[in-house]
Amino acid sequence: MLDSIEEYEGLSGAWSKPNASLPSPRSHTCAVAVKIDKKESIYVLGGWDSGLQYISNIVKYDISESGSLVQDQTFSVKLP
Repeated sequence: MLDSIEEYEGLSGAWSKPNASLPSPRSHTCAVAVKIDKKESIYVLGGWDSGLQYISNIVKYDISESGSLVQDQTFSVKLP
């Protein structure tokens, strides 16, 4: 279970850790990058917590102009 977020740069083949982390350690998540109206965001869906309980909340990070991740604390959506 990890709470870290890692970024892969496909052109250089380099990995880095942004300045953000997940709200709690988890495994088996899915992350989706979306661009809507010129605003980029990353959504982290589902996964399992350290007690192997399903995590239904979706975590949203906005990508700032400088490229840093900022968790959107106002976003609240759960998976069924």
